[in-house]
Amino acid sequence: MDGRKMITTDIVIIGGGAAGLMAAAGAGKSGAGAFLMEALDECAKKIHVTGNGRCNLTNLHMEEDCFFTGGKEGVLERLSGFGHRELMAYFEEAGVLLHDRNGYVYPRTDQAAVIARCLVRKAKGRILTGQRVLPSEITFPEAPGAPFLIETKDAAIRCRALVLATGGRCGQSFGCRGDGYGIAEKAGHTVRTAVPALTPLMTDLPYLSIAAGVRAGGAIRLYRSGRLAASAEGEIQLLSDAVSGIPAFQVSREASYAVLNKETCSAVIDFLPELSSEEWEKIRTERLSSAGYSEGSSSPESLFMTGGTVADLTDGLVHPKIASMAARSLGLVDEKKLRNLSKEQKELLPKLLDLLREFPVPVRGTAGFEKAQVTAGGIPLDEINRHFGSEKCPGLFLAGELLDVDGLCGGYNLTWAMCSGYLAGAAAGAFVSGSGKEAL
Repeated sequence: MDGRKMITTDIVIIGGGAAGLMAAAGAGKSGAGAFLMEALDECAKKIHVTGNGRCNLTNLHMEEDCFFTGGKEGVLERLSGFGHRELMAYFEEAGVLLHDRNGYVYPRTDQAAVIARCLVRKAKGRILTGQRVLPSEITFPEAPGAPFLIETKDAAIRCRALVLATGGRCGQSFGCRGDGYGIAEKAGHTVRTAVPALTPLMTDLPYLSIAAGVRAGGAIRLYRSGRLAASAEGEIQLLSDAVSGIPAFQVSREASYAVLNKETCSAVIDFLPELSSEEWEKIRTERLSSAGYSEGSSSPESLFMTGGTVADLTDGLVHPKIASMAARSLGLVDEKKLRNLSKEQKELLPKLLDLLREFPVPVRGTAGFEKAQVTAGGIPLDEINRHFGSEKCPGLFLAGELLDVDGLCGGYNLTWAMCSGYLAGAAAGAFVSGSGKEAL
């Protein structure tokens, strides 16, 4: 056959990331033979950069609302056979010590490479690297019990079960090109349009560059067509053309879908979310009074009388660059003396303080797949059975980011990838061993 190697095996796993490597480990439970095919020259490359190189692999706080999916079925129900507790035990039994910071679980060494090496070491079966598989290279069974045929430049492989763990579209440098969507479609599956998630919000907001580089606590509310779509709180990072940081990441999937659906999209930032309405109103009133804005100032030496500036009005509340950005957006100059303000400018002082609680940011989109941590969208969960087997093609199993599931920041996406991969691999092993159609 044109010089290519002929291989017959029980299971082929396409994708050597977190989901694929765990699928190989799951398949190994049954003793089934398996080949894992990875497009890059080595497996688990993407894992090395997760969690800023520390690999936040799971989270002790595991609730349904930590995940998003286009369907109605619960995500955690899918992982009932191998969830985050079993995942932690899996690594600890393999000799990888773990620890947590406020529920965020990392390897004890804080080195993602430890997790990557463990996954490769524990993967049962043979790993073939440099083997990108395209939809055109797969022939699906024409009858029940017939094999899958995968024809690459190097080999022709026949297998009884096929596991797709190709990932989504985030990070082509890590081999994530979206090939799995085409393969799944060829098998009869539908694909919910893939969009970037956990990525910065892009904006053309004037004066944002004044605060570029500032990191500050805050809360973000994101609106689609004027309706509140998502909110999150934490450390916000301001860039010259984007709002980044975990709160921005958490709401970014909604921004991506807004762009996809041609909806207007905007965000509002609260730079003082820890203050109650009553606390803020007291501070606001005192600040305006000291600035000489209202009559009957309780301060005998107000900012107005002592030569205070516009910047003094917000001093101590937020980072000076954030205050400057807010002032400039109103046409005010930080250094200008309050007593030299025109009547019109003085009328803007309440608005300046209000901007610290409700700073509007027009959102034109996200930073895209290359800067996203995960893909939203993919194969609907209602097209796979409870063992991650395809409802369209017997013997086909799907796992990880390829499916229409994405999670919040905090280890949820790696949890989904690894746990679903393990379960899909175990089900594929059971399928070929005949111990039940797809029983674990």
